[in-house]
Amino acid sequence: MRPQCSRGSEAAMNTGSVNAFLDRFLGLADRGFGLIQGDVAFVLNALIVISVTLAGAMWALKGEAPIAPFFRKVLFVGLFAFLVNNWNAIAGAINQSGAALGLKAGGSGMSLAELHDPARVAVQGKELFGRVMEMGDGMNIFTDFLTLATILLAGVVILIAFFVLALQIFVQLIAFKLGSLAAFVALPWGVFSGTAWAAERPLGWVASSAIRLFLLAFVASVALSFVSELPQTMTLENGGALDVLLFGLTILALSFLAPALASEVMQGNPSLSAAQPIQAGMAGAGMIAGAAVTTKLLTSSRGGGSRPRGARGRGAAGGARPQPNYAAMRPPQRKP
Repeated sequence: MRPQCSRGSEAAMNTGSVNAFLDRFLGLADRGFGLIQGDVAFVLNALIVISVTLAGAMWALKGEAPIAPFFRKVLFVGLFAFLVNNWNAIAGAINQSGAALGLKAGGSGMSLAELHDPARVAVQGKELFGRVMEMGDGMNIFTDFLTLATILLAGVVILIAFFVLALQIFVQLIAFKLGSLAAFVALPWGVFSGTAWAAERPLGWVASSAIRLFLLAFVASVALSFVSELPQTMTLENGGALDVLLFGLTILALSFLAPALASEVMQGNPSLSAAQPIQAGMAGAGMIAGAAVTTKLLTSSRGGGSRPRGARGRGAAGGARPQPNYAAMRPPQRKP
């Protein structure tokens, strides 16, 4: 007879709600492109008329001026018109190209459809957590405390690492759609030379976002490749728990640093080092310690409320607080 608790475990493993939310959000963002298409096209057409009219007037006023600058302006305007009319497809192709290159570089055989399923990455971390914890079966907590602590630490780190990686991919997929939608609004201003600066940075942001997804896809591909190479039944021989612990710390650090690394690649300013993950870990540990201290203080203050209020400051004979002598602090008065 199948126990009833297995239904709860199946519900916990069901990640369809996360994927459904992601698909719904991306679908609404795609719908937003169609809703503002008319407004963006109106701005684009107005700027095209202004830009081409000014370029034609300047060419006509110069008399025998060559037609090459005017023809170049027409081609430039046509390029931006093509970008605006097909922006959603172009931005999606750029993003998918970055993700596909990252998966190919990782070499795990992970597909784009699986990358757009961040819950699968989190489930892999949960399964690896269970396999790591199985190494502690049959051990005594008193005689094998250090080994059990290492196994527990490795399992927790690997679980957090895969969860953070899945969360980063989830957020990046949503952020790209939002950024592409914002860039779609700013793109028509690149037609006119006086407002071309407004469209330069959105175009660069799309390229930077593709590089960011490339790095996250590479990390996810490498992580799943490592998990697939692990034996189904893990043992403590040859430092099994320590290897998993090191792997989890590496994935956790790369998940945090991948977005910053992509920004540095675009800016050409390397500044990341091994100290930054350590600083992030110390900051997290400090926050946890601060929360624990605050909770302890609140608990102690609630528990100590039975002391009578009149007894505050009235300890034993030797515990009374000395009263300051204000008369001795006054400066001596001068005689007239």
